Amino acid sequence: TVIRKRCWLKWLPSDLKPLLVEVCEGNETVALAILIRATQQRARGFIRTRSLHLHATGREHLDLLTIEHNGVLAPAARACEVNEAILAHLLTNDARWDEWFLDGIDPPNLPSVPCLPELAELSKRVKIESRQVPVHYVDLDAVRRAPGGYLSCLGRNTRYQLRASARKLEQQTKLQLDVATSTEQALDYFDRIKSLNERRFASLGVRSSFTEPQFVRFHRALITQAFGQGHIELLRIRAGETELGYLYNFLCNGRVLCYQFGTNYEQFDEALQPGMVAQRLAIERAASNGHKQYSLLAGDALYKRRLSTAAGTMLWSVIRRPRLRFKAEGWLRRVKQRLTR
Repeated sequence: TVIRKRCWLKWLPSDLKPLLVEVCEGNETVALAILIRATQQRARGFIRTRSLHLHATGREHLDLLTIEHNGVLAPAARACEVNEAILAHLLTNDARWDEWFLDGIDPPNLPSVPCLPELAELSKRVKIESRQVPVHYVDLDAVRRAPGGYLSCLGRNTRYQLRASARKLEQQTKLQLDVATSTEQALDYFDRIKSLNERRFASLGVRSSFTEPQFVRFHRALITQAFGQGHIELLRIRAGETELGYLYNFLCNGRVLCYQFGTNYEQFDEALQPGMVAQRLAIERAASNGHKQYSLLAGDALYKRRLSTAAGTMLWSVIRRPRLRFKAEGWLRRVKQRLTR
């Protein structure tokens, strides 16, 4: 996490000025966070608000990185206390914000109003809105306990299709999983993910995150810094000498977080589900390596539901002060709804 934050700070444009938030108890630092100020255009530009963002920028083209499992860096047992202390400070000492965005927050890391007794009065001056997003994952402890392994933990239809796809793909040659063993090889695998993603998204008429130069520069820098320390893995799945797909995963506290992948749909028919087969091999590898969880991260895509064995939630939240501009926005929305009807 520290490496990712350091890399992110170096990558930020020079016109953005990060704010370091430090929570202390006596002379001891108990929590750290980074906030960035931005301006939001609302109601098609008619309304502007001053925003704060936790470990994000508020600029769409920069936040394509899409932070998840976000939160203040603090001991888990003190998360509530720390978050409320920060909110209390912002409410009493900083008038230069209208809304505070907390993207990709694990539920325990969202300030609840109130938590600290002294925040009870202050809490009446804010409103919290949250959007819950499913997080699908594979419980790897359960996979290791299952007599039939990973496939036996899945639904019957998914289990049948994965077995059938693997058999068809292996009619000519055996499937192989390769692990990048050097930073140079990891960067090469990342470049192949970029290429496969761009071609796939272009064929669907959708813009890929990999077309943004800032996105690519950040991840190449991150891989260069973090791969050698064991925080990142890049995998290649192939059928003989033909690449089937690549996966780019983060490794953190016994969890494998599947961040990006690229699938070779140009040489393998989509009906063979090459992406699902590649994920299966990566999940089985994670289980054999002793990891606790394989996370497919936030989103409710069908393939995530089919491959996972459990699910949690993540929150995209905003804390708003009672500003006239928000009332004006609500009024404009009601007018628009009436005109539409």
